[in-house]
Amino acid sequence: MIRVFFGFIFILSLGLNAQEIPPIPDPPRLVNDFYGILHAKQRAELETKLQRYNDSTSSEVVIVVENSTHGREAMAYSIDLFSEWKIGKSGKDNGVLIYVAIHDRSMAIVTGYGMEGAITDAATYTIREKIMKPRFREGEFYLGLDEATTAIFLLAAGEYSAEELNDAFQNQTQGLGVGIIVLALIVIVVILSISFRNRGPRAIGRPLSPWEALILGSGLNRPSSGWTDFSSGSGSFGGGGFGGFGGGMTGGGGSAGSW
Repeated sequence: MIRVFFGFIFILSLGLNAQEIPPIPDPPRLVNDFYGILHAKQRAELETKLQRYNDSTSSEVVIVVENSTHGREAMAYSIDLFSEWKIGKSGKDNGVLIYVAIHDRSMAIVTGYGMEGAITDAATYTIREKIMKPRFREGEFYLGLDEATTAIFLLAAGEYSAEELNDAFQNQTQGLGVGIIVLALIVIVVILSISFRNRGPRAIGRPLSPWEALILGSGLNRPSSGWTDFSSGSGSFGGGGFGGFGGGMTGGGGSAGSW
């Protein structure tokens, strides 16, 4: 009798957890701002950017913004959301979820099995702490999400490792004089403007931020992987809109934190 009772409680708790997860929008979208923190134009630009990335790679990078995690820990809730929506393609498990709870001031990045090698737990920590957190504290949620997705693209393409991404930020704070940092950034921007004169920084759809200039500048001598195609409003390829989630799975890779 006791086993039956606790079994019932367990099943009931599973049902309650499932009810907390928002249903997949119809039609499905990659940018799901249930809170309304983004302007319509910002949502559209991010959706276009992520759709084009999906068209090119089949990988699904999904943004979900809500009010809260319903009293649950952000990582556990995000893993359940990822699993419920089945983000990524079946067999490839190439999904990434960026989750933000505005009222709780919490965020998480969850990776599918197929993305864990390129986007490690350490990489998700760097993206959250060095990109998203500073932007979110400034109220710049669009820029934080935009820059975070660009970092994910670069990591997934093998352009940068988790260590290189972290080193890029450490180099900004290792005691270099402000004048040297400013001069280095000016040089990088000049080089980038010459290198991409005929193409422009289309991966982002806006002027490069200092961290993007630093990272991209440090890899100017590398073979191009076509990162400039993943734009927020332009690019060399397109598609007919996001077709829906394909049944991807996660092993719980990623990280969570607050801002």
